[in-house]
Amino acid sequence: MPQGEVAFADGNETLLDALNRSDIDYPHGCTAGVCGLCKSRLVSGKVEFTQYYSSALSDEEKKAGLILVCCAVPLSDCAVSPVQPDVILPSVRTTSAEIHRVEDLTHDIRLVSIRPVDSQPLRFLAGQYISLSTDTLPGREFSMANMPGNAELEFFIRRVPKGVFTEFIFESATVGQPVTVTGPYGMAFLRESHTGPLLAVAGGSGLAPMRSIISTALNHGMKQPIRLFVGVRTERDVYMESELRDLEARHPNFRATFVLSEATGSTKRPTGFLHEVLAAEMAQEDLSDTLAYLAGPPIMVTEVSKALAKLGLPDSHCHADPFLTSADKIGKVTACG
Repeated sequence: MPQGEVAFADGNETLLDALNRSDIDYPHGCTAGVCGLCKSRLVSGKVEFTQYYSSALSDEEKKAGLILVCCAVPLSDCAVSPVQPDVILPSVRTTSAEIHRVEDLTHDIRLVSIRPVDSQPLRFLAGQYISLSTDTLPGREFSMANMPGNAELEFFIRRVPKGVFTEFIFESATVGQPVTVTGPYGMAFLRESHTGPLLAVAGGSGLAPMRSIISTALNHGMKQPIRLFVGVRTERDVYMESELRDLEARHPNFRATFVLSEATGSTKRPTGFLHEVLAAEMAQEDLSDTLAYLAGPPIMVTEVSKALAKLGLPDSHCHADPFLTSADKIGKVTACG
């Protein structure tokens, strides 16, 4: 935000609402306290917080005077300044694209591949997401499942009951159909400078950004231990396993574990709630130098975040993008913060 810009808040609206209503260009992404793109320093004034995720704003950052403007309601005149990220983020751009490939991965998850019309790869960091829209459907956020630099963008899209966009994907999307991509967004991207262990935790279609992060880390020669936990309901919900086992065979520092929450019959896989299985398996690990990346349903991200915090993972070492439906955003789902 340029120095000296002024916006007036109306009633109980957030600082970001006021900035947007005043047509002030201010860094932001999800608008729901998830991505952390609007993280700012409260230079002066007082605010009260609506719900947000601790993965987007840790207690340490809050004590240091940082806020999320999308979740901060002013109680007085306020001055804020956006926090500069620790890396240069790719610029957000809007580009026309076409659906290139659609494949079933499970009974309710599809791989959708799209290709920009201008054939220029979209610049993004492993773990980021975009907004995908059509001429008749508003934007919906999906994480890239491929490594940066590919000509095509791949997404794992789960069918959401009564979800308008996912119904389109499962009922009428065809190869060659035009779509619009806007992005990238998100702060839960791979920190390649980190040399300590990496922990990736995915729920359902949350495997998409974890696949991007893990494949990029291994492709770029990161040698530290990399663990992946994937939570699904039953055996029929397991997908991409052959690819992950191939990565294990080629990279001894990588290991993947699928956890079944509603296992039927006998199984050799761990069973139960993902956060409980994770806590049991990581109980003897020193997490002080571990970076964790989480993606999946909000309740999963919340519970896993809490479990990792109890095991000693520093708040600043947890990066997450919970997958919010439109209903989640409207209802302000229960958050970590």
